[in-house]
Amino acid sequence: MVPYRKDAAGPRDLSAEYQRVLQEVAAAGGPVRCKQMCERLGIGTEPRKVEAMRARMKRLADRGWLREGAPGLFTMPG
Repeated sequence: MVPYRKDAAGPRDLSAEYQRVLQEVAAAGGPVRCKQMCERLGIGTEPRKVEAMRARMKRLADRGWLREGAPGLFTMPG
């Protein structure tokens, strides 16, 4: 379960998997696509992996941890 950012004490309230996604988006320094995130995490870029990552990143965006500017491009919230 991903808590809403406003209800959480910080990223440590997220699972290790979600924390790693946040760390990689922050390290990228700019917008990141789901396929790029899969590459950065070394989990493969098969369509099922990319779609699973898209679901994770959208969940993080819906709860305020990430921002989706253009469709499919995720950044840290400003």
